[in-house]
Amino acid sequence: MTESSSSSVLDACEASTGWAQVKACLKATSALWPVIVGLAVGRCSIIVPTYASYVSSDDGIFTDGATLFFSLLALIIICVIAIPDLHLEKKQVRRIMIGTVAAQCALMLVAGFVQLASGPVWARLCINGVNTLFGVIIFGYWLRYVRGARLRVVTVVLFSALALSEVELLACAFLSGMWDNVAAAVLLLAEFPLMRRARRAPLAWEIDTGGPQLLENVSKDRISIARFLISNGLCIAALSLAIGLMRGFPAGLAIPFSLEMRVVCFVAIVAVCAIVIVAVAGRTWRFPFALAMWGVMLLTVTVVLFLYAFLPDRLDAGAAAATALNAFMVVFDWALIVAFMSFGWRDPYYYLLGGIVVFLFFRAVARISEPLLAAWGVDEPHMLVLISILSFASVLVLTGAYVGVLLDERDRVLAQRQSRVLHAVMGIDAEKKPQSLEELRTEAMEANVRKLGERFLLSDREIEVLTLYAMGHTQRKVAEELVISPETVHAHIKRIYAKTGLHSRQAILDFVAQYSE
Repeated sequence: MTESSSSSVLDACEASTGWAQVKACLKATSALWPVIVGLAVGRCSIIVPTYASYVSSDDGIFTDGATLFFSLLALIIICVIAIPDLHLEKKQVRRIMIGTVAAQCALMLVAGFVQLASGPVWARLCINGVNTLFGVIIFGYWLRYVRGARLRVVTVVLFSALALSEVELLACAFLSGMWDNVAAAVLLLAEFPLMRRARRAPLAWEIDTGGPQLLENVSKDRISIARFLISNGLCIAALSLAIGLMRGFPAGLAIPFSLEMRVVCFVAIVAVCAIVIVAVAGRTWRFPFALAMWGVMLLTVTVVLFLYAFLPDRLDAGAAAATALNAFMVVFDWALIVAFMSFGWRDPYYYLLGGIVVFLFFRAVARISEPLLAAWGVDEPHMLVLISILSFASVLVLTGAYVGVLLDERDRVLAQRQSRVLHAVMGIDAEKKPQSLEELRTEAMEANVRKLGERFLLSDREIEVLTLYAMGHTQRKVAEELVISPETVHAHIKRIYAKTGLHSRQAILDFVAQYSE
């Protein structure tokens, strides 16, 4: 996207009001349709074979047992990434994606055959666990495209993908035998042309629709943002335990959905997605995004508890509401992963696998524990109380997150020191120290270039490009470091020259030298 086209989009979004703003925002993000479709298909590649397109609530060992197996595999990969601080290059990510799509297409057909033939438990468990890992890698590929984007762009992409995935899931729910797996595998093959099309589309962070960045309405201070992200991660763990108990209420058995309840669940999810997109794109959403999303999820918790308490003969009503709540948690987890990818310093797949494990692992543990709780005498009223306590615990942690943002500087620094290990595990150290002379040199150059950027009104991305370019990297190397195309780097450098009036790398170095201490 050129500078003039980006400016025209921003002007249109800023000048318009109400529905005109919504239309302008949707038009600006329409170029990201390959990312939206790819993300939707990636989500369905997990749910169709593993969760049977949600024709019922979770099926115990075959779903949540498989989730525990997936969590083990994901933790192994996380260690492989974290211990050497591995960062995958653009070509490696693309090759992993191609291999994963091909492998999952074959695995989905095998999963359908094993289910149809009532294969052994261990085979179904392992197949579903590996299938979940493949699906996570696939939609993680598309989440990488959204990192660094503005809140409005992230919202439109993620909630559109969720709504589109629900359309595919509803269609697959009407297919019998293994035909749902066949249909999902055929749709998964569309990932290949979508990948090619996405490479020609503008990057999400290049689309300037106005409004804040994803974390800008939290704080501009690194310590506050790190504290906020960690707190939201803990909130997800607490509420995931509650969701696990809701999806198998009260004794852990799978609850079949009636046709009308499955349709009602679909309509509710799509309606909420549409409301959120319109509210954020039209700027009628006045609260911080994360706070508003937690409000939506806690309101849905209330609906689930009400249905289970007052409609004991229609458990599918409460289970359908719990499935909708699970979908809202999925899209919020996506947004939080994108925030970690944008703010953190580890490889994006580290945050992807970590974020998904936190959500799915705790949900699976709670779901599998329900038969044990029922055997120990935990009846329906006590189960509802336990769900309420877990939900309330997420509210307390969330409150602590926003209180932490308001703390004074001394208290925040003290909190950061006390949670140094947690910051390192999360990969979002508030004040990451350079580990080598090269990192020290990079930080020094970035500090000097940022001063130049303040003088000539350079954007954050232009400062990142200029820092690497001033250090002697070629335009192709800068593109690899920032995971963007060489053409985009060239366009940034031309704009930098135009803004600063400088016309060579040496001229930039001479100018930056005056800021050196």
